[in-house]
Amino acid sequence: MNWSLRNGIHSTTTIFLLFFVCVYAKIVCFHAFVFGVDDFSQIIYFSKLVPALFFAAFIHVTKRRWWTIALAVLVDVWAISNLIYFKANGVMLNVETILLADNMDGFWSSVWNYVDWQSFVFLGITVVYALCVWFLKDGKKRNRKAFAICLFFVALFHFFDLEFRREVAAFHSKHKQKEIYDKYGKYSIFFRDAKYKAEGNHWRGMEDYIEKNTIIHYFPAQFVYHIYQKNFRNQNIEFSSKDSALVVNRICIPSVKPKANENLFIILIESLESWPLNLTDCNGVEITPTLNSFAKQASLVALRCKSQVKRGVSGDGQLIINTGLLPTQSSVACMAYGTNTYPNIAQYFKSSCTINPCPNVWNQPVVNSRYGYKKLVENDSVAGDSAWLNDAKIFTLATQALDSCESPVCMQILTFSTHIPFEIQTTDNLVFQNDMPEELAKYLHALHYTDSCLNIFLTKLLNNQQFANSNIVITGDHTIFKPYKWQSYTGFVEKYKLPIPTEESFCPLLIVSDQKSRIFIQDTCYQMDIFPTLLHITYLQDSYWNGFGINLFNGGERTISEDSAYYISNKLIMANYFDKIPVSQEQ
Repeated sequence: MNWSLRNGIHSTTTIFLLFFVCVYAKIVCFHAFVFGVDDFSQIIYFSKLVPALFFAAFIHVTKRRWWTIALAVLVDVWAISNLIYFKANGVMLNVETILLADNMDGFWSSVWNYVDWQSFVFLGITVVYALCVWFLKDGKKRNRKAFAICLFFVALFHFFDLEFRREVAAFHSKHKQKEIYDKYGKYSIFFRDAKYKAEGNHWRGMEDYIEKNTIIHYFPAQFVYHIYQKNFRNQNIEFSSKDSALVVNRICIPSVKPKANENLFIILIESLESWPLNLTDCNGVEITPTLNSFAKQASLVALRCKSQVKRGVSGDGQLIINTGLLPTQSSVACMAYGTNTYPNIAQYFKSSCTINPCPNVWNQPVVNSRYGYKKLVENDSVAGDSAWLNDAKIFTLATQALDSCESPVCMQILTFSTHIPFEIQTTDNLVFQNDMPEELAKYLHALHYTDSCLNIFLTKLLNNQQFANSNIVITGDHTIFKPYKWQSYTGFVEKYKLPIPTEESFCPLLIVSDQKSRIFIQDTCYQMDIFPTLLHITYLQDSYWNGFGINLFNGGERTISEDSAYYISNKLIMANYFDKIPVSQEQ
């Protein structure tokens, strides 16, 4: 290294190599943290080398070095932000989710919960590189010939990568990948997949694009994606004959609009998972005594209800349950398409309202009416106020709202105390193992608190003669513990032989209604099944839209796969399809 200091060109070359390794290491680390590396060839594809070589090439055309450190930090910010968002939601950031930053007021503690050692790996690489730059700061020399050679190799890598993918596509032609590359191959490798996905042709989303390319490719690509998608919203979405077949059998316009005759209460408990039900602490105290008791008298119990939310998380949970549609694949439906016309169940009730703990979050003032609710009851606290996180206050608002509701009423109650990072202050006497992971213990304490608040509300509700025979639905808006998190808890779970999942989590679905049969569903069901099940228990099967799921009381075979439901739901929402459905006459 000292020899390099005495030779400017060699010092420049050293910086070039170090910066190339710095950027490439970040690319490889991100790929490994998000996708894993079962096959070493996954991290040496030509596309992985291109951005590292491209940025490092500019070292040969400038005498300054500080910009490389600044760029390394920017890569860190972008990679860490996407890593955190992926851990929280299973998807990557895009323009629309970035623009939703103001929705995070009061939620930033949830973000820090996903910061772990992996985030510091990126920063560590930058620190090591910055120290190297500092010690090599004396050697500075421009070499435009070297810059041209680097760009030549960038172009060459692009060419080989394109040809490699064409060969793979040809090999898998039965999946029509070859047609994809034939159609979009004229676009830059940075953008062709982005355009293809923006047109609504690929349903894994941009995560697949990043896996094939890099997190650095994704930065410009997602802006291109956003532009294309924004343009498509102003165009007519084409439905093929196959698309139409997926929809036509699920829409039937009755001559007279049906009306509900029974009350319906939908209680969406934030981050409610199934495994804590019937779980006890070290002294045998139930974590969820109210939910356990409710399940014993429920007409339907399903403990393996698969969460189908995407980028909208809680907002998506409300969308699925209230409309029978699945969320869009690349945006947040309640934000990007909040003013759409949606099928819903609340429109059939004489009175309806949503009890919302978080003002202005997930575009609630707009979508609440679009989901058919006539009234929105919000907490008057502001973000950051500790009372804002208090489910006791939320259920108090719900109890007070009952006085102004006329039967039949549809009321949706959204809780909050079990929102990550589970910071609610409780005074319960639960006792857990000393080595229980702190996050699990905090979640169980928070859930125990919410369960006690729920008990007070249900007691008052069932003692109110006007609502004594209501249909009551309790479920979670989404799960909270992802597979990667369970993997870190495996040792604890196995040590105490706890009935806690170590792979996939599910939401419970508990329904009390006047159905004579009592059904316990052991198989996996889906959130999209809730909407048609609600129509069944409220005798609204004549609704013009019955959703993509099945009525869980009747069972039966599914006529559409989950992937197909995502695919066609995406088109229906983007096209504002239900705005074109004629409205049947009132009774």
